[in-house]
Amino acid sequence: MFIKDSLFTVLLFRTPGLLIGIAISITKQCNKFTEDLIMSVVHVLNYRKELRGWNLENTRDSASGVKALASQLVSELKLADGTKPVGPQLMETNFDQSAIEDWVYRVPQISVFLSVVIRQGLHVLHSLPDQTKDILNLVPGCKGIKGRGLVSLFDVPSIIYINSHLPAELQHKWQLLFSSRLHGESFSQLCGHIVNKGPCIVILKDLDGYIFGGFASHSWEVKPQFQGDNRCFLFSVFPSLAVYTYTGYNDHYMYLNHGQQTMPNGLTKGKKSILDIDPEAQALLEMTGKSRQSEGLREPIEEDEDDDN
Repeated sequence: MFIKDSLFTVLLFRTPGLLIGIAISITKQCNKFTEDLIMSVVHVLNYRKELRGWNLENTRDSASGVKALASQLVSELKLADGTKPVGPQLMETNFDQSAIEDWVYRVPQISVFLSVVIRQGLHVLHSLPDQTKDILNLVPGCKGIKGRGLVSLFDVPSIIYINSHLPAELQHKWQLLFSSRLHGESFSQLCGHIVNKGPCIVILKDLDGYIFGGFASHSWEVKPQFQGDNRCFLFSVFPSLAVYTYTGYNDHYMYLNHGQQTMPNGLTKGKKSILDIDPEAQALLEMTGKSRQSEGLREPIEEDEDDDN
């Protein structure tokens, strides 16, 4: 802990560029610092062959992922009263030194990324066992993609960020269960590959290029009841990176059913269908940051029922 505190002291109080930036635009300085830090982490992990089955060829371009993750981390900056400026206001807000200190200590990815760069990049303090636990599961092992010619919808920064929100016991390995490129665009095939396989991550890309998904905390079962618990969450990867956790609005975490006459069919999280009639219209609003609230089960829209389009 002493080492971590000393490192942050150097960054916060002995770096002239950052101190000058406080007088100019601290948010922009923090954003640039964070982008450089994340890019350094990706470079170090790739150079040291620590990507554990992932590589820069079988994932999305990391450049956009770096910017998305930096924006997400910088959005955690708080004013003295605890409020978080958002949107354009964030970049124009002048945070004082105490706010920056709070941000560095409070956002766990910052300290972990600094550890990676210092220890893995420079091989400083590399052998201290108590300094390795924070990055043990930074990148999950990748199983099932190698040799299949697939390019993941995730980039390396988003893999790191989403993995950090999973339960600790699930952070060590990701195993590919289903890909529409490999198994076809079949809902039956999807069900056959994910049912009774344990917790999983679902990720989708729509026709407009939006990438989003969710984490299912339990094995999927085909049944007319909701499943899962409050560890389930939704996330967006592109154009913005964010995780949307349980709000307490309801307990309808997961739902999987098909071939039913009277019950809803499809794969659902938070009572919003993501593989039912219209995935973009049903899920995009929640999963790309427009709303963080789950709503009630989809109700038929009478005026659309007679629409021939």
